[in-house]
Amino acid sequence: MSTKILGGLNTTSSLYRRFLILLRACQRMLSRNSPRLNLLSEKHNATQSRLYKLPPELLFLIQECLSNPEIMALRAASRKFLHTFEAPKASYFDRRKFNEVVRRGRFREICQRERDGQLRASHLVCSICMASHPEHLFSPSEYAKVPEQRICLGTRGVIEVCRHIRVNYSGLTISPINFVCNRRHYSVSPGECHSLSVYRDTSRNEVVVHSRLILLRVPANVPIAQDEVALAMAQVHEPICAHLRIDDPKCLQRRYTDTAKLPVEPHGRYRPWESLFSVQAHKCPNRVCDTRFYLYRKRVKGEDGDFDDLVLVIYRHLGSLRTATDPKWIAQLVEPEKLTYYSEVRLLGNALSGPT
Repeated sequence: MSTKILGGLNTTSSLYRRFLILLRACQRMLSRNSPRLNLLSEKHNATQSRLYKLPPELLFLIQECLSNPEIMALRAASRKFLHTFEAPKASYFDRRKFNEVVRRGRFREICQRERDGQLRASHLVCSICMASHPEHLFSPSEYAKVPEQRICLGTRGVIEVCRHIRVNYSGLTISPINFVCNRRHYSVSPGECHSLSVYRDTSRNEVVVHSRLILLRVPANVPIAQDEVALAMAQVHEPICAHLRIDDPKCLQRRYTDTAKLPVEPHGRYRPWESLFSVQAHKCPNRVCDTRFYLYRKRVKGEDGDFDDLVLVIYRHLGSLRTATDPKWIAQLVEPEKLTYYSEVRLLGNALSGPT
C-alpha cells in the first residue's frame, strides 16, 4: 500500500490522523467565533427580527412576564439580549429545563441536517438519544422513518434479566440501580429461590446483572457426573445472555470437571470468581459480550449431616451505560419481537416496578 509524506508525517499514521482531527476542530471553533459570522448574525437580527428592534423599555416589560428558563433562552439568542437582560437567579430545575430546550434545539438542527444530506456518511438520527449514530445501530425497519420518529437499537432493544423481567435502557439509567427479582425460579432447595440482582459496580463503573442458581444437591464429597449437570441445566429455562441459555447443552464450552476436586466454598461465604474460579469460568463466545459464568460447590450443614449444593453463578457486565450505544450494552440486547417463547411479558420501561 502506497503512502504519502506531508510535512514529514506519514499520511497513514495515527499521528497524522490525530493532527487532522485537531485541525478540523480548530477550524470549526474559529468559524463559529469569527467576527464576520457574528456581524452577519447581528445584521440578520436587525433586519428580520421584530423583537430585536424593540427599545430596551419594552424589552424590560417583556422580561417581567417571562420565567427564568425563558429569560436564559432569550439571553442566549443574541449579544444584544445578553447585555440587556440581567442573568436570573436560576435554580437547579431552571437550569435543567433550559438545558433541555437547548438539547431539543440541537436535535431539530441535526434532523434538518439529515434531510439536507449534511450528516456524516452512513449515519442516521435517533429521536430518543437526540444524536446521530452509524446505520448498523438501527434495525432495517427504522431506515425509512423520519428522524423525529426513528429509534436506535440501544434504546429500543431490551435485555432478559430473567424470564420474568425485561429491562430497556431507560429502566437501567434510573439511579440508584439496585433491584431484585423475588419471583419463583428453578431451585432444588425448597427454602431458597433464584438469587438475582442488578447493581452498579463502582470499582469498574459498570452495571452488572448477577444471578445465582442452585442446580443440584448431593451428599458431601460425592462426585457429580457430566450427565447429571447437563440434565439439571436442561430443566432451567433462564437466559445467560443474549447468545446463551442455561438449558442449551452447548453453553458449557468444555466438559464439566468433577466438582469434588474443586475448591469448596466454606460456611456459605462468597469468593470472587476472578481469583478463585477463573480457571473454571466460561465466557460468552461473542467477543463484545462480557458475560462469564461458573459452577462451584457450596457446603451446607444440615440436621442429618453435611451436603453440597452445585451452584451456577452468572455475571453480565452491561458497560457504563453513559450512552445507549455502549458496545457491551448493544451486545446484550434482544429486539422485543424476537424474544423467546418462555419469557414472560414484563417490560421495565421508564420506571422500575417492584417484584410481584
